[in-house]
Formats: sequence, structure tokens, C-alpha cells
Amino acid sequence: MVRDAVKRADVVICGAGMAGVATAYFLSKKMGVREVLLVDRQAPLSFTSDKSAETYYNWSSNEAMCRFVRRSTEIMEGLARNTGNVFNLNRRGKCSVATSVDKASEFQDRVKRYPHLGLGPVRVHEASTSNSSPYVPPAFEGFEGALQGSDLLLDQTIIEKFFPYLSDQVTAVLHGRNDGWFSAHTLGMCLLEQAKDHGVRELRAEVVALDQDKQGVCAVRVVGESGVETIKTRRFVNAAGPFVKRVAAMLQVDLPVRTGLWEKIVIKDYLGVVPRSAPMLFLADELFLEWSEEEKELLRQDDKYRWLLNKFTSGPYMRPEGGKESQWLLMGWAYNEPPAKVHREWDVDRVGAGAVCEPQWEPQFSREFPEIVLRGAVKMVPGLKQYLERIPKPMHDGGYYVETKDTTGDAFREENPPLIGPMSVEGAFIVNACHGVSGGCAAGELCAAWVTGSELPDYADELSLKRYH
Repeated sequence: MVRDAVKRADVVICGAGMAGVATAYFLSKKMGVREVLLVDRQAPLSFTSDKSAETYYNWSSNEAMCRFVRRSTEIMEGLARNTGNVFNLNRRGKCSVATSVDKASEFQDRVKRYPHLGLGPVRVHEASTSNSSPYVPPAFEGFEGALQGSDLLLDQTIIEKFFPYLSDQVTAVLHGRNDGWFSAHTLGMCLLEQAKDHGVRELRAEVVALDQDKQGVCAVRVVGESGVETIKTRRFVNAAGPFVKRVAAMLQVDLPVRTGLWEKIVIKDYLGVVPRSAPMLFLADELFLEWSEEEKELLRQDDKYRWLLNKFTSGPYMRPEGGKESQWLLMGWAYNEPPAKVHREWDVDRVGAGAVCEPQWEPQFSREFPEIVLRGAVKMVPGLKQYLERIPKPMHDGGYYVETKDTTGDAFREENPPLIGPMSVEGAFIVNACHGVSGGCAAGELCAAWVTGSELPDYADELSLKRYH
């Protein structure tokens, strides 16, 4: 909290999540901007950034996105080396699991594009290939010296040997070796502390208005403990996370984004169903939840929960949480309860991604989520079924994600590129939809380059609002 009233700043950043903090870090430490003010009504990194799955990945079907997320990984690795890896960056990888022949074929088609996208070598392990290189499981911790690229496991013998806890219905495992997870809050605090050492100040307040003159942005009005304050500035960064659209409207700008709610749980795997050395696991197939005939009949008669009988477009994810002695298992599923209209439409037969909703400062989570995500996870790891009779008391939280609009249609997708760069008002910039905490570092670096007029990567326009024009 800034004790003295702030009257002016070279740059004002609205939002102290990972993207806002990373932008402040690069502006101050790397680009020498001295008067940077970070404004948020809550403590830094406390709204959504510290409630994610804390994973990072390097794959995307979009070449610009691949380069963007790889750059973020490079930055995190550099920070890990310089700090003794205080935020526990690992290279355990992400395993996409298929339980159908069609999905296994899709994996085979997908990896053909990996070399073109700069994702490293692909090692295919098939039963009929005697000269293929052996599959090497990942190290428990750290990232130095880890294998690059991907392993596609199509040999049932290999899958059963290294993943004995997976369903015997699994047809393929695609192990992305450039991925892993880390402590997002610790990383964010490292960036924030270094930024503050280079002059960045914090202000616990809420941005309520943005003033303009003929030259563009000229002031930011905030409400905090001292009431309404006006901060003069010529550069403003909208890093407001799920509230990005609301803040942009203060400049009469309508952004092509929408928000959705996701949830996750952490339960105690006291039976040791999932090994502590496991990578992140994601069920890539469509699936139905398993119910008894009696349960199905009850659900059919309930307008509110009938949708639970429908087909889900993909399954949940999970990973071990904590060290070797920990028993915690993190699980999530970005489906959430569909919008209310779906409850009244019997012909809707699929449940997709999380429900679109307006963000609130106090998100409302569904009490049924722990059971639903556990039922979905059983499809991938059958041993978890033992917990359904008495679900271990979960730690249950979540947050919001932001989707951007396609440039070729009206579809919104979380996989679409983020929005980083100038807005239509002079002096206003945006950094948003950065694909969780994993893209935060590269997003902050890129936004800082836009703000200061520094050299930009050649994919910058593809990640900015310019792509819509």
C-alpha cells in the first residue's frame, strides 16, 4: 500500500495478477521506466493467479502462439536459474490420454506438425517398431537436462509398464516433454519484489474511470481507502484479468473477449492411487459419466441436473501437488455447469467448456463439482473410484478464464491468441487472455515493449488487437 497520495505516474497498470506484475517487472527492471504504479483492489496475485493449476505448456496449433509460450518458458527457466529455482519449476510434462482409436489417430496426425512448430523431436513408441528409442520417464523435480519434444506411446506394453494406474482402455498417451508446473504465487512474488526494487509502487484501490483529452489517456481515477484520487499519466495498461472488458468500456472500447468460470479441487490421495512421480494427466476423449440405473432415472427427472447424463467433450486433468511425502492430488475440469437455458433443452446432448458468465469478486462454486470431477477422473484412473463412496474433504477453489474471439468468425476459444498491445485510444494498452500463469512472463515482456516503443517480435501483431483489422 502506498502511504503518500499518488498524483502522477509514467505508467499505471490496472491489475496485479501475473500479467500485470510481469509487465511492471519488465517496464521497471528491463526497460528502465521509473514511475510505474500497480493498482489493484486486492493483494497482488490473490484473485485468480494463485488459484490456477500452475501448469505451463509449449504446444499450440498456432505457430505464433507456440513461439509466445516458448518465450515464456525461456524467461521462467532463466528466473529459476537466477533464484535457485525457488518457485520449483519442473519438467514433468503433460500427458494427453486417449481411450479411443479415433483419438489415438488424432494424436498421430497432430505430432506430424510438431517439428514445423518448433516443438522438438517426436519419439513414437509402437509395438511393431523394434528399433524405436526406449521411453524415459521424467525426473521428479527440476528442469535442467530434461528431454525435449514429445513421446507418443502406442504400445500397450509400454503404457502398462510406465502408467499402470491408467485404465486398460487407454489406446495412446501423448507425453509433451516441454511442459510442467511450478509455484505461480512464488514466481509472481519474485517478479514483484524485483520490480519494487526498481521503483514500482503499489496502490490498493479500484480503477473507476479513465480520462482522455485530445492526446489520448491523461488520467486514471481510483477509489481506495483515501476516497477518490486522480492519477495523471499518459500511459495506461489494462491488465484487469476477467474484468478487462469492464475497464476497456471506460475508454468506450468494446473488446472481443468473454469470461468463463473454472474450478479445481485438491484432495488427499491417501490410498496412493496416483504415484507422486506422475506427470500431469489429461483425458482427451469425449465421455459419459458413470451412473447406476437408479441414479440415471433420478437425473432424467431433474431439470437442473439432467445435463449430467450428456456427453462431455473432453475429460478432467490431474497432477500430484507437493513433494514426495505429500498425498495431495490436484484435479480440475473446465466444464462447469452449463448456462440455465441448457437445463430446459432436452435435445442438448453435449457438455462443453466452462459456462460463460460475468465475473464477480466473490465467485460462486458448485457444491457438486468435487463429485463430478472425480467421476470423470475415474474414466482415466479407475483406482480413484474407491473415493466415490466417501469423497475426501477437498480444498475447492477456482477463478475466471478469458477467451478471445476468432478472427474468421464469431467463435470464442480459450486456445485463441491473447490480446497484448495498443488499444484504439492513444496511450492505452492491454495485456489479457495470456493462457493462465504459463504465458504471464512473455505477456509482460511483450506488453512492456509495446508501451516503451521497444523492438517487437515479428509475431506481435498476431497477438494484438490489430489482427481484427
